Amino acid sequence: MKKRKLRNLAEISIIAIALLLAFTSCAFAFDRQLTPNEVRVKNFYKEEKDSLDMVVIGSSSVYTSFSSPLAWKEYGFTSYVLATSGAPMGIMKSMLIETMKTQKPKLIVVDMNGVMYNDNLETKEGSLRLWIDNMPYSQNKIDTINYLVPKDQRDSYINPVLKYHNNWEKLGYCIKMSILETRYFFDRNNLSVSGMSGTAKKANRKNIIDITNYHETQPLFNESGKHLYDLLDYLKENEIKNVVFVNTPRYYEKRMLVQRRALTQASKVISQYGYKVYDLDYDLEKIGLDVHEDFYDHNHVNIYGQQKVTRYLASLFDKEYHLSGDHHSDKTKEKWNIEYKTYSRIFKWVENKIQNNENIKYDIRKFEDIIFSDGEE
Repeated sequence: MKKRKLRNLAEISIIAIALLLAFTSCAFAFDRQLTPNEVRVKNFYKEEKDSLDMVVIGSSSVYTSFSSPLAWKEYGFTSYVLATSGAPMGIMKSMLIETMKTQKPKLIVVDMNGVMYNDNLETKEGSLRLWIDNMPYSQNKIDTINYLVPKDQRDSYINPVLKYHNNWEKLGYCIKMSILETRYFFDRNNLSVSGMSGTAKKANRKNIIDITNYHETQPLFNESGKHLYDLLDYLKENEIKNVVFVNTPRYYEKRMLVQRRALTQASKVISQYGYKVYDLDYDLEKIGLDVHEDFYDHNHVNIYGQQKVTRYLASLFDKEYHLSGDHHSDKTKEKWNIEYKTYSRIFKWVENKIQNNENIKYDIRKFEDIIFSDGEE
């Protein structure tokens, strides 16, 4: 009788473990957004602890403008762009906290793009989820959800399977993304370059206006303004001093001046708190940007513009904050040399698309073969 009970207990335990493993595997496969933002966020946590000299946090404005592999090759410091599409100002504090959990960068660069968002854009569910759903479970994640998400909507953020249960309809791609994530877990190379995303085209320019001498302001939007003040208060209260703010370059039409006024007001607020602002809207000539060649739309540079902005900011930041130096291990150097070689191949691939006027959006889903190639040109 005793043996039978033990056997039954063992069988129940085996079944329970099997069900748990099955549920965990299904959650791993199905809890996916199937976007490059997922790769960009999750790969950040695979970077070696305390190996980054600089971290940039923000939106598509920064991941299209700054190339970490290029900065490594030409200026000798490591960096990562931890950013998601349409990132609202409200998640910047959360990104900052996550950065400091695993890294001790000499410099943290905060994207200002979110201050241009009205209340609808600032609270947009899709934009919030691109960050929150890809964060690992932690107190910061819970705090972020409680801070930004209405109470009656929080369950699906805490348990993403409630949101993504219909992903079984895209099973093939879910499995592909799961395999991709597993590959990055074992092979920690190309973590940064795999987050590259943009559009291979040159912008269609109409009615461009010169804002060189335009410095008018307007009150900040309610939600994004509140979140900017909250971030600045957090920085001051915690005596976090290695932070600067950047506005990446764009070109303007008259209808966009409301955004420019919000940026100017935000710059004044940030400066009053004692933090430095790099507003690249006024540095297009210094950077060498050509609005006819170096952008793919009003708010984003293409890959040609990315190289120019990267060189400009990397040079500036290295001089002012001493980011480079021979302080990295041979292993780290080898990893970043691989990153640059892969970046060079992707650059050539994107450049070819632009020259052929293909005008396509690109990310890891387009150039996965380049990432995992043997390195041949």
